[in-house]
Amino acid sequence: RKTAEAIFRAAQPYRYAQYVFNQGRRPEEGIAAQKSLIANGSPLDRFWAWNGLVTMYAAQFDFAQSQKASRAAIAMRPDSAQSYFNLGRAEKVAQHDEGALTASETALRLKRDPDISEASWTTIRPLVECYAAGLKGDYQQAVTSCGQAATLPDVAGTHIQARLLQLPAFAALHD
Repeated sequence: RKTAEAIFRAAQPYRYAQYVFNQGRRPEEGIAAQKSLIANGSPLDRFWAWNGLVTMYAAQFDFAQSQKASRAAIAMRPDSAQSYFNLGRAEKVAQHDEGALTASETALRLKRDPDISEASWTTIRPLVECYAAGLKGDYQQAVTSCGQAATLPDVAGTHIQARLLQLPAFAALHD
């Protein structure tokens, strides 16, 4: 296992950092790996590491650091929908609904993200639409968009995120 992780860390440092963090065993190691990429990586590695830190810090409820990482990622690539989507998710976790809506709508306006494949963006876009619709109180659209996101190929956990976002939308429609 140690050998496999060492190879993974060397070949895919960003994904390795995400893996370590998301396993919940060593979140501080995941954050340290992202910081190492920021200090020593290529511009593309730094961009993805900042994006990784956005979600990692938000998951730890460190919203000041999450916003700092968001600003850094957006400054590096202001045309990346992914950075705005990550910011929107972090703002939603922080219960900053207006900030989450603004970031999500910005991601949708960018239409095409130069940093992810067309297939991935096609899959992620309905999830972003679901976030935005739910934040605007358009629960029918949120249910529809989340349903679509859950039927497309899974990209970085979009299926579970879509199902979790669908639940409050269904509940709001029930009232």
